[in-house]
Amino acid sequence: MKKILFIYFSIYLIHFCAFAQNKDLLLLKKQIIVSKTDTAKIKLLNNLGFNYFSVNTDTAQMYLSEALALAQKIKNKAGIALSYNYFGKLNYQLSKYEKALEYYEKALQIRKELDDLKGIAILYVNFGNIYKAQGLFSTALDYYQQALDLNKKLKNELAISDCFNNIAIIYETQGFFPKALESYLSALKIREKLDNKNKISESLNNIGGLHYSQNNYTKALEYFEKALKLNEILNDKVGIYGCLSNIGLAYDGLKKFDTSIIYYQKAKINCEERGDSSGYSMCLANIGFSYENQKKYDAAISNLEKALNNFNRTGNTPYIVSCLNEVAVCYIGLKQYDKSIVYSNKALIIAKKLSLNSDLHATYQNLFDAYKKQEKYKQALECYELYNALDDSLFNNENTKKINQIEIQYKFEKQQQTKDLEYKINMERQRFYVIALISIVIFFLIISVIIFRFYRLKKRDNELLETQKSEILRKNEKIGEQLDLITSQNKEIKASIHYASRIQNAMLPNSKIIEQFLPENFILFKPRDIVSGDFFWYSAIKENNSNKLVISVADCTGHGVPGAFMSLLGISFLNEIVNKSNIIQANLILNQLRVNIKDALHQTGKDEEQKDGMDISLIVIDLEKNTLEYAGANNSMYLIRNKELFEYKADRMPIGIHIKEKEFTNHYINILSNDTIYLFSDGFQDQFSGETEKKFLAKNFRNLLICVQDQPMNKQKETLETTIENWKGKYHQVDDITVMGIKI
Repeated sequence: MKKILFIYFSIYLIHFCAFAQNKDLLLLKKQIIVSKTDTAKIKLLNNLGFNYFSVNTDTAQMYLSEALALAQKIKNKAGIALSYNYFGKLNYQLSKYEKALEYYEKALQIRKELDDLKGIAILYVNFGNIYKAQGLFSTALDYYQQALDLNKKLKNELAISDCFNNIAIIYETQGFFPKALESYLSALKIREKLDNKNKISESLNNIGGLHYSQNNYTKALEYFEKALKLNEILNDKVGIYGCLSNIGLAYDGLKKFDTSIIYYQKAKINCEERGDSSGYSMCLANIGFSYENQKKYDAAISNLEKALNNFNRTGNTPYIVSCLNEVAVCYIGLKQYDKSIVYSNKALIIAKKLSLNSDLHATYQNLFDAYKKQEKYKQALECYELYNALDDSLFNNENTKKINQIEIQYKFEKQQQTKDLEYKINMERQRFYVIALISIVIFFLIISVIIFRFYRLKKRDNELLETQKSEILRKNEKIGEQLDLITSQNKEIKASIHYASRIQNAMLPNSKIIEQFLPENFILFKPRDIVSGDFFWYSAIKENNSNKLVISVADCTGHGVPGAFMSLLGISFLNEIVNKSNIIQANLILNQLRVNIKDALHQTGKDEEQKDGMDISLIVIDLEKNTLEYAGANNSMYLIRNKELFEYKADRMPIGIHIKEKEFTNHYINILSNDTIYLFSDGFQDQFSGETEKKFLAKNFRNLLICVQDQPMNKQKETLETTIENWKGKYHQVDDITVMGIKI
């Protein structure tokens, strides 16, 4: 848990610099007075506002407003963009993240109009910083990567090192330590080449943090002390604060608590001198952690709750998770296990949502300890297994050995407790058997007496009763044999269906085919039964030096076994039509598929014939020309561009025999980058709600797809699956569900 606190301290240090201490505010004011051009004045006003960030935010806003007004007056787009950028930075420092995003969006739009790659790269980093502060790490990583690519194009080595550093922080936060170290070392190599002492100090601090995360406190302390010496030479107050805090953490790890408290107090004084409320809160959290290590739980909780309240106000969710976990540890120490579980569950919700693997690891450990103390072994074991599943990716071999020892000890204790529990259960079971046996004996004795008393009077009736009894026993035996036969046949049928499911899954295409060309995609595939009447299919074709993808989603007549048979026909015929016959025009593929289905099912149009077939949507994407062909049999296609949904309607006839057949329509569409295409069966929109017993409907399905457009494709799949599961509730799944999403 303490390593999580450290990671976020590192993030803080990277993005909050002591702006004013290295600038002469008076000199800037004089330069503004003597400036000869409005353009120069705009730049100086922006710089002056920027340098007031750590001195007085109201004064900073005043100078930035003056710069923006002047830039707008003379229509200086570069000056306007610079002002918006600084307004965004100011709101970021004040933890007003949504306001900061608004300013950055305005600045980005102008930078793109000016084709200012350097300005765009800076803004991508700023976007990443905000999403990182909000705990949206995947989004932050995406922006940092875009900034890195632009800076490599510009050959801006210092900016490249900053991007590597930010990417490393995201990886470390998520528990991907090898990737984090690789990026940290890439940053350090560039900074040493540039002899940039500020940045070298930053890298030393973060590499120390990585060793700290692996519980190598001595090595971590060595890096932190090197970083502190550099910051003292540079007189970097913020950097000194960070190093003091980190050294305190290292001494905590070495169990030198008195020394760690001294460093935390020094860091707290540093924050008070600079008016840094966020850093002050982190010091409170660290002091709380140190008290927890010393088993001074009340003092620890007091400091951690103060820090937690501050983090809740500023919305710093990663810090919130760390504090919640620490408070949970304290309540375990106080033997208040219910309170510990409450705090751990709060941490669990946030950590799962933000994919904070290290925090999840700590949370599951706390839950395991609390449930174990309460002798709730089932819950304890579940938490332990989740804890252990995260272990390999987070810790080194030595830690793995220690955890294995704990696991063996836990299993031994659990076995002993299980044996005691089994002994109690066996005793109760034996007592029940004895009572039951006595009851049965008494019952039969009573029956025997009654039979004996009325034997002579009821002899004839008893003989008839015996005959009937024999007949009943005979019939019961026969029924039992039939039941055994039915049970056996049922098992064989289920085994056959499961085997058919494996065959069906084996015939579905390999995801590597589409990911090779369009890596951003998802397939939500939820059969109603063991086997599915829905299927998806795709194939990559090279024609005239042009790569084409043929992709389809189909809904066969029925579901379960009948639908599965139809799906196998559909897959086989599509392979034959596209891959062997080399037909790659969308409507022609469907025309030929209809012919093959009708031939296979011997459909001629007679009334007594079965009308099996399938509904399908099929597209052909030309990756070189950026064009798309679409043809559909009862299944439409959606294309979403800039959050606007376009529906391409299918022909109202199936693949199979139909009253009025015609050639399928071929739609030609020019596609753009970031267009999103959706193919689907009707299972999603036809699903009934467990609460209202109403269908989800196509309109709600379209609105849902529009709402998830800002999400990565894998996250879109999770949102769709969560939505339909919540909608379904306790209601059974009425049909097979298939949704395929592809981003160009």
